[in-house]
Amino acid sequence: MVDNPEPHLCYELSDPEEPAIGGFNQTVFPATLYVDGNCRYGGRTVRPNEGFTADAAVSVQFSPAGA
Repeated sequence: MVDNPEPHLCYELSDPEEPAIGGFNQTVFPATLYVDGNCRYGGRTVRPNEGFTADAAVSVQFSPAGA
């Protein structure tokens, strides 16, 4: 869980050996999920107040809309 995220920073969600496979974006920012721990590979976006299921999500980056 990421509380009060700073926009454009990369946050690790889990251990790469046990990636997140679901969750809920409770922030005001769109969240982009990545399959690596450095926010480089992946790119599935989850809008604010939406849940998600994923094959594997290891990191996330939040960005203000339009940025």
